[in-house]
Amino acid sequence: MFALIVLLASTAASGSHVLVAPLPYEAAPWQEQGRGNHRAVVEVFQQADAVRVYIPWRRRDPFPERKAILVFDAASGQQVKNVAPITVTQEF
Repeated sequence: MFALIVLLASTAASGSHVLVAPLPYEAAPWQEQGRGNHRAVVEVFQQADAVRVYIPWRRRDPFPERKAILVFDAASGQQVKNVAPITVTQEF
């Protein structure tokens, strides 16, 4: 199992596999510094060329699309650099 630190719906590149999980909200047990304040865990259960993730949130700040979206491999702690946010709004 490959886990990313970035939960809700993930789809393999083919679009054929969709996993929808409940939204548990709790205190995070991972490193605080440099990882931001809003976090979600995405679990990818099989190898894929790409993973698409939809994460609902409620951001009150204007221009959430200007915020950085950081993705980390939970196993290694390394930042995933190949990340392309498609749509970022105050709702998701």
